[in-house]
Amino acid sequence: MKQPKHVVLWFLIVASLVLSLRVLAVRVPLEENNRNVEIALEYGDLVKIADMVSVDPLEMVKQAQGWGMTSLVLLDRDLMQVDDELLQHARNSGLILTPQLSNTLAEQGYTDLNEVLTAVYTLPNSSMLFFSGYEVYGYGDDVLQSTIAQIIHMRAGTLGMVEFLGEQKGLETYLGAAQAKVIRIHPGYPYDTREELLLAVTDRNVRMIFLKPFKHMDMTPGKELASLQQWIEQTAQDVQREGFALAAAKPLLGLPLSFSLVLYLSIGIFAALALLASVWFPQIGTPLWLITTLLGALGSGLIYMYGFLPTIDLVDALSLLAAIVFPSLGLSVLMQQLTPQQSRHQRQRLAVVGFVGASLLTLTGGTIVNALRSETVYLNAIFAFRGVKVAYFLPLVLTVAYALLRSPYRLNKAVFTQKWSRKQWVIGVSLFALLGYYVVRSGNETGAVSGLERQLRQFLQDTLGVRPRFKEFLSGYPALALVPFFASVHAVAVALLFLSTAGQVSIFNTFMHGHTPYILSFSRVIWGFALGIPLAFVVYVFTKRYQPNPVNTSEVTEGELRDEQQ
Repeated sequence: MKQPKHVVLWFLIVASLVLSLRVLAVRVPLEENNRNVEIALEYGDLVKIADMVSVDPLEMVKQAQGWGMTSLVLLDRDLMQVDDELLQHARNSGLILTPQLSNTLAEQGYTDLNEVLTAVYTLPNSSMLFFSGYEVYGYGDDVLQSTIAQIIHMRAGTLGMVEFLGEQKGLETYLGAAQAKVIRIHPGYPYDTREELLLAVTDRNVRMIFLKPFKHMDMTPGKELASLQQWIEQTAQDVQREGFALAAAKPLLGLPLSFSLVLYLSIGIFAALALLASVWFPQIGTPLWLITTLLGALGSGLIYMYGFLPTIDLVDALSLLAAIVFPSLGLSVLMQQLTPQQSRHQRQRLAVVGFVGASLLTLTGGTIVNALRSETVYLNAIFAFRGVKVAYFLPLVLTVAYALLRSPYRLNKAVFTQKWSRKQWVIGVSLFALLGYYVVRSGNETGAVSGLERQLRQFLQDTLGVRPRFKEFLSGYPALALVPFFASVHAVAVALLFLSTAGQVSIFNTFMHGHTPYILSFSRVIWGFALGIPLAFVVYVFTKRYQPNPVNTSEVTEGELRDEQQ
């Protein structure tokens, strides 16, 4: 097996990893201590339910609070005409009153800004303000919105941000005024299950569950309140069982970036890029790659310090570069190490070293980028990562391209000029279709999930406490273990590299979700290893009889040996 080259570049990656772990050592306690969750219902919904069952609205509020509701949302008119008895009850009982404003407030007759702001900021126990609909209150009136933003800034206000709502027009102005202090809200969809509500809290840093009761109530006369009670109590118990407290939510504040942090974290990313380039162009020596690495890191730091690019764009660019490079690098190095004349024992050793090396390298890159994305805007998913599809697609292209064009098992040039057989066309079209399906199922929006897959996901979640990714343990790891044994069969090798790369990309993508706590992301990957490694061994045993025999050294041509020596 070849000795590793460019040791200094590998050292820079390790140094960058060490710094990222120091950053995460500060951030993780912030995530672990942010444990307050609010369970909220809208006052207007409770008034409707009270009318249905002939109960006083205030009594309905008290019952819901006894079942586990911590917060009462007052929308528009309910906020402006809040009942004095309700205010007094909130003061006495600790009930959190949360204002929600729509941009139709003026149309409802409330045009006095002072009156609106007084109503918002004098509510008992109120901890945040959030908005209804696809436009924030004040949008379309620059003077009004600017005034509200100034008030939010002066009061150091906290905003609620509803996940999955899409863009609320004008929200970015208020987010800037609040210095990105937000509490993530799950809007309580009609199709929500208990499991989905809990995942919002544990996996996505949601700290207010805004329940919509009617779709979850048994509307049979006489059973309405019992079903509502069960829904609220189950949600409260599930949240508490996971170690969260039912109390006023607090914003999760991240860590600020700095010139030195950008410099030291990006140096690991550029070192990995240089190593990947050196695999493609081995004739270039270490000094040039080292200079390129240092210039890239220094340039990133200067771009941040002098604001040549918005920080969001710079962080996304570095994240995208890392997402392309790290999953590709480990597999490309593995293909570089493989030669036709290696014995089965040597291939077994390479399978183990390649599996561990590629996975640890991807895990390292994911950790570096996760530390880079530790600012408040990422921990609360205010800004989503752009370039998700590219980050899934390009590593696959780079890995397969290297295997077919530059590795010791590269294709003969005649393959690209000869007429393809029907079998070759079927294989090519099948791989292209697999690529298309992979891209569609990747990213923040995926294709439909089958009932069986959904059940398996839930089983893993319930059993392990976190769900490892199928693309890792079910296909990626077994495929990676088989690459050294089928490298000579190009069609099979491409398919295995496809699945292997998809698994590595999945590892990396796990750490791109800044709003998911780092410890949970790390646990997800570790459980993937725990399930995938035994499965990879089983697959190896069952495919052993089909593995091609190593090429006898005497059968290797002089040209192939010369290529290998290079």
